[in-house]
Amino acid sequence: MEPRAFEACLVGFINRSLCKPGCEIVVDADTPLFDSGVVDSMQVLALIAFTERTLGLRIPDHRVRLRNFRTVRDISAAFCPEEAECK
Repeated sequence: MEPRAFEACLVGFINRSLCKPGCEIVVDADTPLFDSGVVDSMQVLALIAFTERTLGLRIPDHRVRLRNFRTVRDISAAFCPEEAECK
């Protein structure tokens, strides 16, 4: 999967599954996920699981850092870089 296609899948997942009912924010690739309140400490587990499942990889514990999960674009850059062939 190309990085931009992964970003589109992840944006869709977040908007469908992680945004709480009544959420007025529509997430895009640059929306600050934690600062906007869209993702909390419990939902990050679903975000990690979706990323692993979609990209066919396991994210090691040492890579689970806020800087890698601030935005959808950050997640893509950390785990599906342009030079890599994402599954």
